[in-house]
Amino acid sequence: MASHADDLVVVGAGVSACALAASLRQLGWGGSLTLVEAGRGVGGRSASRHSRRHPGALLNHGAPGFGIDPQRPPALLQPLLECGRLIRLNDELLGERLLDAEHQWHAGPGPCRDDGVPHRGAAGMEDLALGLLELAEQARRSGGPAAGAPAVRRIHGRRVQQLQGGGRDPWQLLDGAGDTLAEGRW
Repeated sequence: MASHADDLVVVGAGVSACALAASLRQLGWGGSLTLVEAGRGVGGRSASRHSRRHPGALLNHGAPGFGIDPQRPPALLQPLLECGRLIRLNDELLGERLLDAEHQWHAGPGPCRDDGVPHRGAAGMEDLALGLLELAEQARRSGGPAAGAPAVRRIHGRRVQQLQGGGRDPWQLLDGAGDTLAEGRW
């Protein structure tokens, strides 16, 4: 059972949810915020899995990269670019590798291109989401725009199956067994 109602509860901890958390904190919002994610960590469809069997092998579940418009780079991503959390993909990294039924690797098509310059998280695509949550954390520290705000609470490995409440009562986010994962006013 949730012990209190958060100001905002977000279902999912993908890139969009983490960008929302970072943006709100950088704008000085000091409310309580919880992210509820069905997966094992942040990133959603941009999560990465590291191979235990093959050190250095990485599988990006969804997006292998993303484009940044060089004419209008998002200000939110600038600190992640500056600290090396996000890297520009060079030509050697643009091609993907495909695993066939015989467990052999073959060259595959490159990631979908848009008008932007291709980038990815330095250690995997989850670095984008993790970096955004670090920005939210930095903004709530002393001297930050949201100084004193509570940390973004994260609940992993739990799937929201039902919503109850609303109106004057906080929303209750319930799992498949009917247990309350979180409560929130928004």
